[in-house]
Amino acid sequence: MYGAILGDIIGSPYEFDRGSKTKDFPFFDYGARYTDDSVMTIAVADALMTAINQGCINDEKATKDLIIDSMHKWGIKYPDAGYGGRFYHWLFAESREPYNSWGNGSAMRVSSVGWLFDDLGTTRRIARWTAEVTHNHPEGIKGAESVAAAIFMARRGSAKDEIKKYIIDEFGYDLSRSCDDIRPSYHHVESCQETVPEAITAFLEGENLEDVIRTAVSLGGDCDTLTCIAGSIAEAYYGVPGELKAECEARLPEDMLSILKMRKCNNIKTKEDRPVLAICYDFDKTLSPDNMQAQGYLQAIHYENQDEFWRETNELACENDMDSNLAWMYLMLKGARGKEIFRRDMLAKYGASVELYDGVADWFDRICRYGKEHGVIVEHYIISSGLKEMIEGTCIGGKFTKIYASSFYYDKDGVAIWPAQVVNYTNKTQFLFRISKGVLDVNDDRVNDYFAPDEIRVPFKSIVYIGDSETDIPCMKLVHSYDGHSIGVYNPKTGDVSRVERLLAENRIGCYAPADYTEGSELDKLIKGIIDESHDNI
Repeated sequence: MYGAILGDIIGSPYEFDRGSKTKDFPFFDYGARYTDDSVMTIAVADALMTAINQGCINDEKATKDLIIDSMHKWGIKYPDAGYGGRFYHWLFAESREPYNSWGNGSAMRVSSVGWLFDDLGTTRRIARWTAEVTHNHPEGIKGAESVAAAIFMARRGSAKDEIKKYIIDEFGYDLSRSCDDIRPSYHHVESCQETVPEAITAFLEGENLEDVIRTAVSLGGDCDTLTCIAGSIAEAYYGVPGELKAECEARLPEDMLSILKMRKCNNIKTKEDRPVLAICYDFDKTLSPDNMQAQGYLQAIHYENQDEFWRETNELACENDMDSNLAWMYLMLKGARGKEIFRRDMLAKYGASVELYDGVADWFDRICRYGKEHGVIVEHYIISSGLKEMIEGTCIGGKFTKIYASSFYYDKDGVAIWPAQVVNYTNKTQFLFRISKGVLDVNDDRVNDYFAPDEIRVPFKSIVYIGDSETDIPCMKLVHSYDGHSIGVYNPKTGDVSRVERLLAENRIGCYAPADYTEGSELDKLIKGIIDESHDNI
């Protein structure tokens, strides 16, 4: 959020077309101060981190209530920050109803959303909620979603061309003009549709954080907000130099600083006042009938069939004492050379074509809704050796509280250069302990801390693990041994139950069912029965 607040502070003296439309100006001019943009950025961040900490971030009403409460709290605490007329009335009337605004306030306060979540679907959904509490006009919502998406993509290594294409394709903004085209006739305007495209263009043309901010200020108009938005994206792409962080911190009061410096991984999901059921899924052959790599990608790099690819993977692993997951990740990278640039968006594209079992697309919302109706919080998690980027690209990528899967590290051009996370069948079990204790961040070592039984957020008896094969055995056995629910699934089209019958005979699972996720199916009834049991155990 440093980039957003710096943009607000630096742009504030030039609001209302008070600048000379040049990039040559004192960076922290006399009168540079934080405004309503910074106050509401802090308010939204405070609310969302509270929602994460309380474990209600996937509950739309609860999260929106926290956002409204936080905006009222921070706004009333800082009443002279320069709020727009309609928002000022909403704020000091302590209203809880939106007023159909398309103003740029929804976009200027959204930056924390781009940092707090691990997939683009969730990022856009939460951004939409932050807008809808006041700015529920489609243009107000679009402004918030587009800025949060750009921040998410920038921090995850997407190239500027990727970000630009995504914003155009998804939101329809005109990004064809250069800043030189915009500057002569641009004037003070406070709508999303005439602020967000200009701010994104300034980010696309800038060469570093300072240059992005100078470029944004040079356009004129609603300078503090335009530059706040441009700076928020630039921070995610370029980072913030230490001296600018220090300047920012020197201009903020302590209470705002405490939120600015807070990190999501400082939060642990704590116990709820309702039971929580955590449903954990493998992906390949559990939610999809085949390995994700074999559904387009391997064919694109000229493997005639996946058996050849997996044979090479096993040979490479055996010959080099190599983890087999690292072996197939290496072969995916190697296979792309000269054929495709191995980028995050390319993997997401192949993820979008992955076939899912019947009923999977609406399963997660349906099961959450059933849980809510029966007083149970249902959370969905992926624990898979497959690729996180491809899972995120599927139509269900935004349905999970957390996706634990193998992934790549990307350079600033969005090209994969190194494994970032490798999940194999034995280290899968660590994620069950993270889910149980509520310590979800993979770099949070508090997962090793002692938790008293009454502090455990999700006891193992309230964990469901759904998998299909031997690679799921450690998780299945762990959950089953602690009175949780381990369920084997098999392909309903082939009807081959040999694997799941063996898992049942070896006491790895408690039951099995066809991988049919449609309403009224055996699996549907089974999970709803577990939810009913969770409610009865309150």
